[in-house]
Amino acid sequence: MSLPLVIVLSWLALGLEAGLRDSLSLGGTSVSPSFVLCLMVFIASFANERQTRWTCVGLGLAMDVLSPVLLTTAAGEARIVGPHVLAYLLASQLVLQARSFMMRRNPVAIGVMCFAAAVIAGLVLTTIFTLRAALLDPMEFGALRDLWTRLGSAVYSGFAGIVVAYALLPLAEWLGMSKTSAIVSRR
Repeated sequence: MSLPLVIVLSWLALGLEAGLRDSLSLGGTSVSPSFVLCLMVFIASFANERQTRWTCVGLGLAMDVLSPVLLTTAAGEARIVGPHVLAYLLASQLVLQARSFMMRRNPVAIGVMCFAAAVIAGLVLTTIFTLRAALLDPMEFGALRDLWTRLGSAVYSGFAGIVVAYALLPLAEWLGMSKTSAIVSRR
């Protein structure tokens, strides 16, 4: 895997995430696609397990820094390091397990995996923030509202994953992902 190209793509995905989050949100809600998660799914679909895990750690840390948590105290907001890292690691496990039977060069398959990974990541994030709000921090957090927002974002990320796959599949060779790793294994 080409680390410089992954860093550039990560930077672009983080920029899209931060810059278009409000523009692409549905109505007055905070339901928006996650371009970073789509990139993570694409990388997990082709890269080896070690590269996938380290990419998830990097992207998760970046998302933790990018996503403030609102507090009810005078501090206003905080950045908590760790929830996105854990969520992305668990979501990538789903992709790593499913890639042996998925058609990796099919953008719709990448989109479906983006949806599934976003559901897993959303459940993990909601669980972590629910526990943290109950035990540690005075957070402005509603578990049910957050869960519905994350599930809506998962559907939206699935559709965004199809678009991202069309953009990234031509770069698979430059990323160092061989054609043989992109072919479905025959049983």
